[in-house]
Amino acid sequence: MPSIRNRYLFLSDLLLLAAAPLVAYAIRFEGPAWSSADRHTASVYTVVSVVLKLGIFLPFGMYGRLWRHASVPDLAKIIEATATAAVACAVLGWFGLTAAGLTALRVPISVVILDSFLTVTAVAAPRLLIRGFGTLQHLSRAANGRRALIVGAGAAGEMILRELQTNPQLGLTPVGFVDDDPRKQNHRLNDLPVLGRLAQVPMLIGRHSVDEVVIAMPTAPGRVVRKVVRAAMDAHVPTRTVPALFEILSGRVSLSHLRKVEIQDLLRREPVRTDLALVRSIVSGQSVLVTGAGGSIGSELARQLAQLDPARLVLLGNGENEIFDVQNELQAAHPALPLGAVIADVRPGSGVSSSTSVPTRCSMPPPTSTCR
Repeated sequence: MPSIRNRYLFLSDLLLLAAAPLVAYAIRFEGPAWSSADRHTASVYTVVSVVLKLGIFLPFGMYGRLWRHASVPDLAKIIEATATAAVACAVLGWFGLTAAGLTALRVPISVVILDSFLTVTAVAAPRLLIRGFGTLQHLSRAANGRRALIVGAGAAGEMILRELQTNPQLGLTPVGFVDDDPRKQNHRLNDLPVLGRLAQVPMLIGRHSVDEVVIAMPTAPGRVVRKVVRAAMDAHVPTRTVPALFEILSGRVSLSHLRKVEIQDLLRREPVRTDLALVRSIVSGQSVLVTGAGGSIGSELARQLAQLDPARLVLLGNGENEIFDVQNELQAAHPALPLGAVIADVRPGSGVSSSTSVPTRCSMPPPTSTCR
């Protein structure tokens, strides 16, 4: 059903729209016993109205949409198209047919009104069925995933719910929401219940066999995020979160992007940004020495400096394997950058001269050599 093509919808509309005026006449006259004049009027009105309706639906794009992904804008387009068709058919039935001499009687007002409602049903029902079956397929695929509790029943929570339902490859099956807003308690969001408040997260994890907690509160303060993370940690359940507000506004990630909880989420403040243009003016064309280059901070500093066009970059550290790995990584990423590596210890008592940052027994190495 979800893969049905628009040409089949066109055929469905053709048949159902042809039946709508006849059903309207049958309701109006409480059965099929009509006069010959009414029967002739019904036949002519049916043929002309079907052509008119299909001609109106084409410019509205009713046969050029992916109905398995239909949403509120698509429903609005259905209403716009059928409302336009209803007005055109009203003019046709009340004035057009008699004025053109095609019928002796005009179409009863009740028939035109009934035909309008039946037209909306005939057009919307098949398309909404396609959307519904598509959603059911996604839900059935995701039913065997890890059970996820969504913290936050707002816009971000709704987006995460849709993301989990439409992407079963994520392996998460949402079981419910938690939210402190009293107006949301004992209600459902997209047919998923709001199970309780944030303080009830530990109890809900056990009651609903939750395997993962998803924090969908991009604007919540750090203390709230810390509280949820602590509750999940106590229950030995991993947590993921949506990006913070500044990450979304910067355009780097979308609201539906899930990732592990980071220190910025627990603090909920924007990390300090370095003015790289100012650093480039200092580093560009200069020989730069990075001490502790084998560690996490030193290696990341070396990666950042390598992008700022230094004349030479020297990596100093006391771990040979770590310096070797960083040097190979930078050589692969920046083959034109002259690199040097120094294996030494600059701490007090390590035998290093107080007037230099390299061992007195070692001269500065060539760009690709290692000094031992």
